[in-house]
Amino acid sequence: NASRAAVSEFVYTGATAAGGVQVNRHCDSWSNNTTARSMLGLTTEASSKWLVDNQSDCTETRPVYCIEVSDTDRDGLMDTVYAGDLRGNLHKFQFSRASGSDFVLARPAETGGAWRYLGVVYSTTQPITTAPSVVAACQGSGWNVLFGTGKLNEDTDYADTATRGFYNILDNSPSSALTVPAASVVPMGAFTSVNLGNGLVGRNWSTPNLNGARGWRMSFTGGERVLTNSTIPPDTGAVLFATTQPSGDVCTPGNSGYLMAVNICSGRIGDLLVNGQVVGGVAIDSSGVVKVSNTYTNTDAKQTVVCNQDGCKGPDAPRLLGSSAPRGRYSWREILTK
Repeated sequence: NASRAAVSEFVYTGATAAGGVQVNRHCDSWSNNTTARSMLGLTTEASSKWLVDNQSDCTETRPVYCIEVSDTDRDGLMDTVYAGDLRGNLHKFQFSRASGSDFVLARPAETGGAWRYLGVVYSTTQPITTAPSVVAACQGSGWNVLFGTGKLNEDTDYADTATRGFYNILDNSPSSALTVPAASVVPMGAFTSVNLGNGLVGRNWSTPNLNGARGWRMSFTGGERVLTNSTIPPDTGAVLFATTQPSGDVCTPGNSGYLMAVNICSGRIGDLLVNGQVVGGVAIDSSGVVKVSNTYTNTDAKQTVVCNQDGCKGPDAPRLLGSSAPRGRYSWREILTK
């Protein structure tokens, strides 16, 4: 249950947000529209509210895809939701209350507390079809929100070669200035290939200068895209994700892709150990969309990457080296005494 209190609806507040999201309006007429996707189960009513385009008569939906629900104040109750849409907007919802010209996180049962749509955190103009990963900011307050772009929903997507990417966006501004400018997000440099032996190909890049930045982004060309969720393995300081480069068509698909590891705080390569060499990514042949999961500790106490392809199997599977981890509690234990 993601709600902090008995929530009957999302409350859209403020002016029309970037990207044309309609606010101050509840389009109940869409409650039975099966072509749109519900944001999440935050309603106690039979009907759900939808995120819709800026149409006065609610005649056009904007379906959102996978969401990430977070407990940002660590009180055991979910209070913040991030979600992307097909137009490349990363949206933010929060259980919040008014504070001057802004909305701030509200405590349970606090006066004025309600689920509200706060706006667009970042706009990529590229379709987002995966759930973001969220981790505490490397310095100061706020949250790093990490997500990839790309889709493979229609037949024509197989031939799509538009640039897609992966983004780390720092969400630390008040709601009245929520959207992070594109100029504040530093692009990565070009990839370089690394011969790893045994037919394996690695990928590296230069560490970006993030002084004064609000995040980093990397670009993929030639049809390479992110189609599955990223993950943040504990005690590594890295975000782990997979890319897929589709080929063929819906009847005779054939894909390739990369496993990628990026240091969250610095943007440098994320210490992926493959065949005795440390790289930021490794190419992988696939029989479908490449999916990556969290790591597991093998018999040699190494963090081993888990994915759905043969390249992640056996003793030579890619491993992720330990590093400085982002702030925040990952686990706890209780010491019992007499």
